[in-house]
Amino acid sequence: MLFMRRISSLICIFVFLILGLFPATVARAQVENPKPQLALVVSFQQGSVKSNAPVVVTIWISNQSDVPITHARLVVTKPEFLLLHVSSCDSPTQITQVELGEIPPRSTVPQPVSICFTLNRKAAIAGNYNILMSVVYRWKDGIDLVSVEKALWVDLIGVDAILGVPLAFAGFILPGLMMLVALRWFKVPVAKNLEPVDRLIYAILLSLVLLGPFSWLATRPSAPSWATWLDFQQQVSIERLVVYTLVGLLIGLIIGLAYWAVERRKARAAEFKASLQLKTGDQPPQLLKKALLLNPKYDGKRIFLQTKDSQHIIYGYHYAEYDKSLYVFAHFQLIISLLPQELQTKVHRMIDSAGSSGLDRKHLLAILDMLADDTANAFIIADPVVKLATDGKPAPPAPDLAYMIVDKDLYLPPQVDSRQSGCLLEVLEEMPY
Repeated sequence: MLFMRRISSLICIFVFLILGLFPATVARAQVENPKPQLALVVSFQQGSVKSNAPVVVTIWISNQSDVPITHARLVVTKPEFLLLHVSSCDSPTQITQVELGEIPPRSTVPQPVSICFTLNRKAAIAGNYNILMSVVYRWKDGIDLVSVEKALWVDLIGVDAILGVPLAFAGFILPGLMMLVALRWFKVPVAKNLEPVDRLIYAILLSLVLLGPFSWLATRPSAPSWATWLDFQQQVSIERLVVYTLVGLLIGLIIGLAYWAVERRKARAAEFKASLQLKTGDQPPQLLKKALLLNPKYDGKRIFLQTKDSQHIIYGYHYAEYDKSLYVFAHFQLIISLLPQELQTKVHRMIDSAGSSGLDRKHLLAILDMLADDTANAFIIADPVVKLATDGKPAPPAPDLAYMIVDKDLYLPPQVDSRQSGCLLEVLEEMPY
């Protein structure tokens, strides 16, 4: 038993001696074959990459040991939609590694390595991603690496906000919304009585329609510099949002003004047509003027209108259309000698200006404007419109009319020959009787 105890004590002493000598051996081996100590410092200019808003990365590398490093290279592990550029964000896209070469002992890379991340918008997916940056290097006893991992947020619409609303989201709404506001000022039907949800949808669609072409133009190589201010793919700022809003308001004002002009023209046309409505109290000059304005294509021919069933004939010198009906007018006469001397002179000048071709519609309207102050009844209805029986016998007594309203669907104007030619207005120097 005593012998066994002595054997166990010797074994323990031997083990302690071995363990005591081993660290010294390891330390001596490390002194004889030191390992490089490489330091890697990575700084992101910002924590997120946005559409056409690149992230600049600065990397410092130093060799803190007495061992020279060779064949060093920077390797970047990232999502595929992040594009890597070296030196500047305008440089061509690079592969995921950058050659560094040799790093002497106790030295730092003379200039920090500058790389840039841009976003391939077509393939990008929003989210938070880890970017691994490693320096792989060689030394006399092998290969080693040092790495740093940094988080980077991929932002596709931007997180800058005003009054709690993201600017990028506001950029999709305000242009179309301001356009709708301008259209409502001019009472354009499409912008009236919209529900809030419908108004929001319309605003987004109109924004895309308004700024989509400019966004496409900004991507062209020959695009003007101002087009970038209207590019949806650019990061939205307060200044860019103001430009978007002004563009939507301006286009809305242009469309609203055009709509107002068209509606105003329609209203004036309706007012003008209403002013041509014949009234029982109209004087002969008023009747003739309305007749000429109702039928601008009047060619000076005497017109006969006949019913389809040949039951009776309506005789007149002029006809015009109004509200799907035909108005048949009588023969008017102007007796110059009955006019005041001043009006006689003006009428004679108008007749002389017409020349040998005779008075046309333009001249007749000018004469009628002169007769606005005629109080001598120089303008009369010479041949009132009457109804005639088809058998040639006189029709039943009927009051003489300056005009008659004829159903357009029942009457067709026959062919007019030279014997039937006449004038709606006959200008005479003296009374014919």
